[in-house]
Amino acid sequence: MPRTASKRADEGVFERYLLLQIEITLAETAFPSARERDLVSYFFERNEPQQQQEEEEEQQQQEEEQEEEARLSE
Repeated sequence: MPRTASKRADEGVFERYLLLQIEITLAETAFPSARERDLVSYFFERNEPQQQQEEEEEQQQQEEEQEEEARLSE
């Protein structure tokens, strides 16, 4: 029996629904309570600028070391 376009569309909608339910279940399993989710998001939001600053400082230090090595090799 050939599939009709509407039947394929219905199956696609159902697949997306199931995938969404799986994602929700996984999120609830990983962080069972809203309070825990809020704490985790707060932690990452709070530490993100500090982490970026540390990465920038590390990158700057590496660039300075490369410049010194270039000067010494000349």
